[in-house]
Amino acid sequence: MAICHGTPLTVGSFDIRHSGPVVVDERDRQDLVDLLGAIPVVCNSHAAMRQWGFRNGFVIWHGIDPNEFPYQAPKRPEVLITCSDMHARPWYQGYFFAREVARGLPVRLIGRDPERKFAPVTLPAGPDRFSQYVKAIGEYLIFMNPTLLSPMPRSRIEAAMTGACIVTTNHHDVDMWIKQGVNGYYTNDASEMREMITDLLEHPDKAMQIGRTGSNDFASLFHVNRYLDDWKELLHKEVFN
Repeated sequence: MAICHGTPLTVGSFDIRHSGPVVVDERDRQDLVDLLGAIPVVCNSHAAMRQWGFRNGFVIWHGIDPNEFPYQAPKRPEVLITCSDMHARPWYQGYFFAREVARGLPVRLIGRDPERKFAPVTLPAGPDRFSQYVKAIGEYLIFMNPTLLSPMPRSRIEAAMTGACIVTTNHHDVDMWIKQGVNGYYTNDASEMREMITDLLEHPDKAMQIGRTGSNDFASLFHVNRYLDDWKELLHKEVFN
């Protein structure tokens, strides 16, 4: 069995200077598909599975323990992005999209930002780093996810668990679990995303309510127990049967 938590490589994916269309490297994709053959392959989004076209593919969405990411209030009237290095994979992580949305908005970033386009949130090193990360993501009213190619970023679900109002691009199954304006927002238009975020900042009570609804919805949908059950069922069917 194989696990594939990524998407097919695209031309210029790692090149900050790339300005052409985002196109899948078809030879690279087909090489991996042929290499794996009939081996069961698990992806973490239905969209990624369709893009790869594995012959014996399955989808298991992330599972998270909500006890590790408890609901937090009150919230800071600001927007948070978390991404280890958007600049290194700009087309995959939506770096240019994020810059366009963030202009003039109180957007902060956990992650590397060599061009200093976002206000930084710095986490301490050491054994307390995880708890400080959870505390940090729970402090913000809005969590913005700009990724364009990344399937099911865990950070988005982690922030949702803490009650942040999720505003995300509509990629990799988002419209299967976010109810527009009820437990989050999604759009692929940068101007529309700016309008969504501006409205939420101007109406923090609405953002808090949507964040609370999302926290409740996603704690069930992405619960670690559901994740483990999905894996047990798949392993029984494909490996131990």
